[in-house]
Amino acid sequence: MHITLETDYAIRIVDFMVKNDGRFDAKAISEKTYVPQTFAMKILRKLGNAGIVNSYKGTKGGYELGRSPSELSLYDVVEAVEGTYMFSRCLDGHYNCNRAENGLPCNYRKGRSSLSDAKLKIVDSSCRSEFLSAFKTKYTYGNLRHIPANHFFYNIKSQKYCYCGSNEIAEKKEFLEKCTQDIDCIKKDLRETKKRFRENGFCTYEDVEYLTYYLLKKHTDVATLIARRFPFIVIDECQDLSYVQLSILSELHKAGTKIHLVGDLNQAIYGFRDIEPTDTENFIKENSFQEMLLSENFRSNQAIVDVSGRVVNRKEIVAGKKKQKVKNPLVAFLYKSGHEEKLLQVYQKLLLQEKLSLQECRIIVRNTNLKRKLLGIKYDNSQRSPNGIEDFAHFVYLQKSAEVTSFQDSIQYLGRAVHRAYFINEEHSSAEDLYRPICFDSTTWRSILMNIKNALVADADVLDLDQTWGEWKVKLSHALAAVSDDNVCELALGRLRNGVKRQKVITSFDQKIKAMQNCGIELETIHSCKGRGYDAILFVSSPRQNNTSASYWKNWFPRCEHGTTEATRLSYVAFSRAKQLLTLGIPNSTSSPLDNMDLKLLQSYGFKIYDCSTDAWLEE
Repeated sequence: MHITLETDYAIRIVDFMVKNDGRFDAKAISEKTYVPQTFAMKILRKLGNAGIVNSYKGTKGGYELGRSPSELSLYDVVEAVEGTYMFSRCLDGHYNCNRAENGLPCNYRKGRSSLSDAKLKIVDSSCRSEFLSAFKTKYTYGNLRHIPANHFFYNIKSQKYCYCGSNEIAEKKEFLEKCTQDIDCIKKDLRETKKRFRENGFCTYEDVEYLTYYLLKKHTDVATLIARRFPFIVIDECQDLSYVQLSILSELHKAGTKIHLVGDLNQAIYGFRDIEPTDTENFIKENSFQEMLLSENFRSNQAIVDVSGRVVNRKEIVAGKKKQKVKNPLVAFLYKSGHEEKLLQVYQKLLLQEKLSLQECRIIVRNTNLKRKLLGIKYDNSQRSPNGIEDFAHFVYLQKSAEVTSFQDSIQYLGRAVHRAYFINEEHSSAEDLYRPICFDSTTWRSILMNIKNALVADADVLDLDQTWGEWKVKLSHALAAVSDDNVCELALGRLRNGVKRQKVITSFDQKIKAMQNCGIELETIHSCKGRGYDAILFVSSPRQNNTSASYWKNWFPRCEHGTTEATRLSYVAFSRAKQLLTLGIPNSTSSPLDNMDLKLLQSYGFKIYDCSTDAWLEE
């Protein structure tokens, strides 16, 4: 087993204290061992719980060894940090084994009692920690220079190393071009960098999938054992499976596992993750799976079902709901850029005319930038708080919302806030991983966030945002100080921005509140509303035309009779969210107005056209 970074730090700390007899504070230990102070305090707490060190409070406080050096072993330090780990529950002395005979353990327990499982720490591709400098490529690659091991992975489909860092697309292409060259020294450099990374106990999410596939491919006996343990596997949303995930399933299927896939390949909208529906199609064909088609739609009326199927060239006939509550189920609104408010007003007016509940209707966009534009919200990065106090407030504000997406966003704000308040000097992962410091695994980090979340939502003073920032900060500090969690260290909220101390907290959100009140309808992105259904939707196109952009309306409709594109699949997902009424927001600028061909295209799909600038319906 390769020791983790945390264990490495713990060994450094104990080694320093053994060689330097005396009492030291956390700062001195941190400086002498090159361990971040926050991380050092966490480790010292674990060592204290194990009796390896003693801690003392006061002006002459600090840490000193709790045992004689002769009584310490390397295993003691590792166990204090990592805990007792067993390959199987059978190795637990308290486990009542049903295979034991006359009180004696079975052969498996005898043979495995000395083994422990190797553990790998997941390092996100967005991680920028200093320790990654030890795991960089030998050679430089253009502007990417020496690439950390967490910024690339081996793609079993292309059989090449691919870049997965966060640099610009141009740099990615430059790197990918180098990888496509059949140069042995490049392949060797990348391979050895990854090997060194893995042998030191680290890997990425992509590495985990590759290692799983490699294990099952090379060791068929392992695949057979897993197949016996899981004879049936049911997978929902199968269109979101990647090539390597399908390859893992293929190996299990060969070993005897029966696989049942549920999904709609036309809803494959994660092309930015290199997920292609053709991979799933080929997997189904290669394994001769029996296909069971659903021929009835229980969500949408027939007009919406037909237009949704048409944009993806669906040949099968699908029956929709027979009852149609609205007069015109398909409507296209023409709007001018800069007059988005008018578009929302016209949409709201139509909903009221059709007696549809605004709470059961949505506005859908391709990206968050368009969402902000529709709401009239302008973000100023200079106004962001560097200390996270505003993030705590944003968390509380969103917690009060009943929307699932708001709750999810609130946890991200909380993750960033906790990182800034307690672990500001620690490198962290991405927003998707809730800004987890690299010193914690995901389980521990989520436990920390849950403890703090429960403390804040249970405090009435913190939930009250109708008070000044100065008053609220005091209440927040008291609530956080009361949190009982051994993993959090010194709280550092920092100072409030100049000029806001006497302002009420709620005023910071007035802009968004006002915008939402004026609109009266929730806005979502396509990816956030996937899997849901609404009485009506307004799918708004980006105002700028781009031949490849999935945000522009012309790309929502197929240009040929065969196959689908990312854009048509996105429109299919958006269209099929609507139950009774599907409306489109189509830009119609003065400089480049829609021509007759554009209008006829919309009308050919069954859309009635309404011009928001003239408040009139266009005749066919």
